[in-house]
Amino acid sequence: MKITLIRAEGQGAPTKPAEFNTFGHADELLSSWSRTAPEHGGYDKCDFKIVHEQAGFTEAEPYVGRYDLKNWRVHKPNLKAHVLDWLGFCSGREDLRPAKFATQEEYLQTLDRMLVTPDMREQCWQAYQVIAREV
Repeated sequence: MKITLIRAEGQGAPTKPAEFNTFGHADELLSSWSRTAPEHGGYDKCDFKIVHEQAGFTEAEPYVGRYDLKNWRVHKPNLKAHVLDWLGFCSGREDLRPAKFATQEEYLQTLDRMLVTPDMREQCWQAYQVIAREV
């Protein structure tokens, strides 16, 4: 696995890409950056890219996203939880359904409107299971 982080906003932004092979190491850098992130509302944007062959994230089609970095006093950085939240949401699994959806049908209709196909849901579930085992 390869995780690339770039601080896009805040002190020293934009930073040069930093690469890690574990979520724990990536979180160490995010924690360091979080010392200068906004403490009283707001956040600094951090871009990330994950290549993880077993999860289906290749160099050609990596997982690319944005992490909203808050001050460590407000929220401890946790990139893995952030990724799992999104993969879990997009999986459409009833056991991972967000509480804001009263029914599974409502949840799946929302995913349909977001153009998350049943095949994509299955891919997200497979990736979720792989990422959940990472450190």
